[in-house]
Amino acid sequence: MLRAFDLLQEYNESVINDLEKRFPQSDWRIIDSFTARRCINIHRMFNTLRSLLIPNHDDCSINALLRSLADHIASLLLIYSGSTKDEILLRHLLCIADGITERKETLLSFCRVNNHIDVLEQEHVLNECEEYIRLCPLYPEHKNRIERLLTKHNWKYKSLASGESYKWSELYRDILKLNNDYVEYLSQYVHGLAGSVLSSNKNDVSRATAICIACYLNMKFSLFIWDICQIRPPDVLTNTLNELIR
Repeated sequence: MLRAFDLLQEYNESVINDLEKRFPQSDWRIIDSFTARRCINIHRMFNTLRSLLIPNHDDCSINALLRSLADHIASLLLIYSGSTKDEILLRHLLCIADGITERKETLLSFCRVNNHIDVLEQEHVLNECEEYIRLCPLYPEHKNRIERLLTKHNWKYKSLASGESYKWSELYRDILKLNNDYVEYLSQYVHGLAGSVLSSNKNDVSRATAICIACYLNMKFSLFIWDICQIRPPDVLTNTLNELIR
């Protein structure tokens, strides 16, 4: 499994280098730019994870990083693998608005005078983003639904026809196609709960599971970037990955 992981990282390195040259900075108004920077970040996280996947190393960090990668990739696929360009745009802008809101609230919580300008800047960007959302092609037909989504900047909605939203556990199951609760359990390591200490250091099952999940997540991510970059990897690699995902 680690060999497959390494092959993916090696092959994707040139893809990521090309994205970095084409998109040296992210611009939330340009979807290709923002998507590229998200992919660059995820690839770097996989590099960090690989450096940890050695015997007798830091299992807490490995499992916390696995959970973070699952969240990043589930979000990436939900937003940017939408059925239409219009829905991709809507989810993208709602996600941006959500991130700006979180940043603004964090700045306000610092209660420092020199944050005042930053808060005003975030407020300006948030207003601009919400204006973009109301200009989306989907807005006229789904005005009431989108206005409800705007109240919490809810980009995890299941469909515009329903009032339901994805939980993270559902994203793992429905978007990543992970048919167990192990990734959700990894929150024990993220939040420093008791489960992060209870696993036995003498048991290699947890490490093997971590490697399998790492490889699987990397495959899901790789297929996404190959698709958006319109890249055809070697047939042997593609066939091997498709077999593993099945």
